[in-house]
Amino acid sequence: MMKRKHNYLSILFLIVLVVLLVGCSQDATEPVSLELVEFQAENSEEIDVPAEAIPEEDEDIFEPEDVFKYAIVKEDDTEYYIIQKMGDGSWKEIMQTDSPPRLAGSYDNKLYIYDHYGFAYIELNDTNISRTPWLDYQDPDDIFKAKASNAVLIGDIMYFSYDTYPPATEMEKGLRVLKLSDTSFDDSEPLIPNVAYSWTTDKNGKSLIYSEGHDVYGSEVYQYDLSNGETTFLIENAKSFRTYKDGHILYITGNILFGELYLYDPDTKTSQLILAESDYSHSGTLYAFADYRNGDVYYKDEDNIVKYNNGARDVIYTYDPSHGGSDFYGFDFVRNDTIELIMQSAPNKYLIDETEMVDVVPEDRGISVKMADGTMRFFDRLFSAI
Repeated sequence: MMKRKHNYLSILFLIVLVVLLVGCSQDATEPVSLELVEFQAENSEEIDVPAEAIPEEDEDIFEPEDVFKYAIVKEDDTEYYIIQKMGDGSWKEIMQTDSPPRLAGSYDNKLYIYDHYGFAYIELNDTNISRTPWLDYQDPDDIFKAKASNAVLIGDIMYFSYDTYPPATEMEKGLRVLKLSDTSFDDSEPLIPNVAYSWTTDKNGKSLIYSEGHDVYGSEVYQYDLSNGETTFLIENAKSFRTYKDGHILYITGNILFGELYLYDPDTKTSQLILAESDYSHSGTLYAFADYRNGDVYYKDEDNIVKYNNGARDVIYTYDPSHGGSDFYGFDFVRNDTIELIMQSAPNKYLIDETEMVDVVPEDRGISVKMADGTMRFFDRLFSAI
């Protein structure tokens, strides 16, 4: 225990030293513009920032797909398609994009997206579907300029935050709002000043769930009511958290090496301990370590995937060297009935119905999309769905 504490103090000392050196080189006297602000060339990763909390451009979804109307599918990280679910449950292509987009929401028959270039929308009733710019970044190829990291459209209000290099200042990492009638990022107004990388909406889209700040042992998670501006405390010491459409929150407490896994129930407003003192080895994040589906919690325990429900624990998969790779890294849900087994130094495999292991996702378990040219194409998963 003393050795672990000494390591944490060393890490904290290094972080403080870096912050002091960066801070001394910045000029805080100039006014800040969301479009013009520049940032120092620093590509280091904060040790206490959850990796999955920094949204990836093609981050896969964590919900049953029947709750979504729009999504992204991709082919070999080179072809990206925005698709729409029809009334009969089938999917059709809306348009292809030349850079990985993310979906913010729809309003007044327009689907709003954000991508490498900025915010844009698609006229869903237009016979000639195309990307229409709304707010462009001043210089999309400059990595030192601010770019939206997360955005959600509720009604005609866009809630967004954005990334910077190095990690943002107090003002820059706050959550901000734009009206769809605005014409510049500088028209945005601050809403919550100290929001960390993780934030999302609740199951009804009436409040925001966010974490405030970050330290080695996690941060507090709050709920912000959009109707009256009231803030409610939910969780303490969350190192990494993920929200779900039914209101549950799966989260980890602890540090980057050891922690505990909890599930927060929005109805009882209590947290249930799922796994104590786990050496999860994923830098303190939920990715590839744990997920929540259909009332069950799934988590990696050494070389096993365990399914948990109200105290009952069932091992649904155990790694064997014959499965390939030098180690079993973790898992990820491709769809509700298909789990991707993430291997070290070997192609991933897939677990069908928690029993059958296969090398590729069968087409009858994937998503068939009617493309713009009338052909049908198979994709194994959805991304950035709303």
